[in-house]
Amino acid sequence: MAPLATGLHESTLHGELPPEGQPTQREVFWRTSLLDRNLSSVSQAGLVSNLNDGMAWGLFQLFFAAAQMSLGQIGTLAAVYPATWGMAQLFTGAWSDRVGRKWLVASGM
Repeated sequence: MAPLATGLHESTLHGELPPEGQPTQREVFWRTSLLDRNLSSVSQAGLVSNLNDGMAWGLFQLFFAAAQMSLGQIGTLAAVYPATWGMAQLFTGAWSDRVGRKWLVASGM
């Protein structure tokens, strides 16, 4: 893209020029929810990821406490999840660089 065209594009994105042809929020919602397969799958992956984190960080501790586990045991179990996640990223990150991210993200969800 030519430097002038890039500058005009960035100005439009930052609100310095009128957003001609820019999609409305309703159009963005439908496109990312149903119409565009790639955007829809990314949105779904984000939803599942956030749901997993909400379960791990919010509800599991309540279940552990209801099971009469000690605070130390609950803390240990709460620490295992992000530690496992972080260690796995060392390997899956390199793997995704070689084979691509799309199918790994989809299968991981």
